[in-house]
Amino acid sequence: DAATNILGSTASGVKDKVIKTLGRQFVFEFEKTIDTDYTRQKLNEAWRNYKHKLYETFVEDEDPSLVKEVAPRNITLEDWHKFVDYCNTYKFKAMSERNKMNCEQQIMPSSLGKTSVAIAWNKLALEKGIPKSEITRADSYMLIHKPKETVPQSQEVLNSIKNHIFEHPELQYDLSEDAVATVVGPDKRGRYRGLGTGVCKIVLRKGDSLMKNNDGLMEANTLIKRRIETVEANMDAKMSRHMEEVRGMFMSQRGTFNDNVPSPHSRASHHSTAPVTIKLFFFLVNNFLEYL
Repeated sequence: DAATNILGSTASGVKDKVIKTLGRQFVFEFEKTIDTDYTRQKLNEAWRNYKHKLYETFVEDEDPSLVKEVAPRNITLEDWHKFVDYCNTYKFKAMSERNKMNCEQQIMPSSLGKTSVAIAWNKLALEKGIPKSEITRADSYMLIHKPKETVPQSQEVLNSIKNHIFEHPELQYDLSEDAVATVVGPDKRGRYRGLGTGVCKIVLRKGDSLMKNNDGLMEANTLIKRRIETVEANMDAKMSRHMEEVRGMFMSQRGTFNDNVPSPHSRASHHSTAPVTIKLFFFLVNNFLEYL
């Protein structure tokens, strides 16, 4: 159903169906809005990429009447006709030309290709030997927009960012005054440069409650860990003390045996050692249960 309607007017309804299907098959953790927004964003991105691929493969620079004759796999002929007609409207062609011009004028295009920002962050963290949480936006921006070939304009921007990091290291975790905001310019509404697609003020605001919850859980886990370490240390010390007492009792009993030197037929010596043995037995049992 999603494949047949992906080009029609019911695409938004299809996305809602996909969200519900994912909700039945997978458990969304924490706040559902964050996972849902991310899923919708990925669906929109995949939808745009799919339409762009169809346009480049079948429609671009081709005769519309010939293109309409056969629809690609999993697309109804009716939806295919609508798509081809839309791609040949003045509005679409003007938008396409404008996008091409904007792309050519980009000074700092992304150089990651199909590699996601998250994967790039993991590689960068491994290279630097630091956790991902310590990667600044400036580090991420320079990684994403690192030119494959030496371009004077882009190199000038990167050098300015590096200079700002060197002169103001304390500002690199402030998105309003870090190197990217100072050199490249303030962020536009709906996005933050250098943090990957979908990261904006709304997402960060939604994630703030999660960060606070995580901080609280981290503090609780640290406290529990310290208490466990204290209990273990006390148990070890107590066990060592008990073992010393047991050792002393064994040595005392051994000394009693050596001093008395009883004969095999002496009943008096048997009765004299019995209370010591019983006392030692109950001492071991009590301390063992206390240790557990």
